[in-house]
Amino acid sequence: MWIDFLATLFAGALLLLPVFSDEVFHRGAQGLGWLMAAPAAGAVLSGAFLSSRPPIRRHGATLLGAVAACTASRQPRSASSLSFWVGVGLLAISGASDAVSTVVRQVARQTIIPDDMRGRLNAVHMLFFVSGPQLGELEAGALAEVTSARVSVLTGGLACLAMALGVTLFTPSIRSLRIARPEPEPAPTPAT
Repeated sequence: MWIDFLATLFAGALLLLPVFSDEVFHRGAQGLGWLMAAPAAGAVLSGAFLSSRPPIRRHGATLLGAVAACTASRQPRSASSLSFWVGVGLLAISGASDAVSTVVRQVARQTIIPDDMRGRLNAVHMLFFVSGPQLGELEAGALAEVTSARVSVLTGGLACLAMALGVTLFTPSIRSLRIARPEPEPAPTPAT
């Protein structure tokens, strides 16, 4: 949950897309529509892919890889020479990798948490789920106000990548997390 919270805090900058649509890509409202829809389209494609394949086995590595991919795919927006359609494609990749991260976190939380702690953990998760992205957008906007939208996206992404790298290097328990497939419950025996 901390990985997700910090990732959305540092890398959250979707509310800066109007600035990129207008000032970087010069595409106006129609371009903004494409940019805003791209992460959702990537998430839908990722969800379709995940639901059609066997369950993920290496949850920790997948989570860290998805966070890094999501962050890395958002960073080229800070480049001035990026084409509009490449930007749309990269935002779709960020949406797809964010969906993978969400699935892995949900499976981990529902599978490895003891039953008596699950409600409390879900409450904490909702707190992070709601506050992380909103605080991230506030941070990105405030930094963009004193620097620029490009600097805000770049520094937020670098902070998120540093966080993902730090977790990868210093918490081998997360990196090596694997969740066993639950055993099916035995069929009830008919009463005689």
